[in-house]
Amino acid sequence: MKISMDKKYETRGLAGCNILPAKIYSVEGNQSDYIHGAVLRNGKWMCINWTQDGKFLKHRDHEYDLVEVKERKKVEGWVNVYQDNTYGNLWSTKGEADARRETSERKDVFACVKITIDCEQGEGL
Repeated sequence: MKISMDKKYETRGLAGCNILPAKIYSVEGNQSDYIHGAVLRNGKWMCINWTQDGKFLKHRDHEYDLVEVKERKKVEGWVNVYQDNTYGNLWSTKGEADARRETSERKDVFACVKITIDCEQGEGL
């Protein structure tokens, strides 16, 4: 993983350790402490150095290793579900889903349901 100043990070938080917010201040250090930043622990920012790949310790995993935080989106919409367990497109409003159902050749609608999709950027790709 290449650490970048324009991405968000948090700590790995291994085995019972909390995941902590992390800030990156610089990626221009020397080979042993290339990344300079801090983690928020118990309400206070604690300075930390990481290797080029975001590791706190070179040769093993540690609770302070960096993990990228990807953008999440939550999308809500309405879907027509048919008798044969297929479904139509996701519509922004129930009115749009109803209108599509009325103009469709398919008349075997089982239900029109509201769904919420909560996903991370790149999930499933």
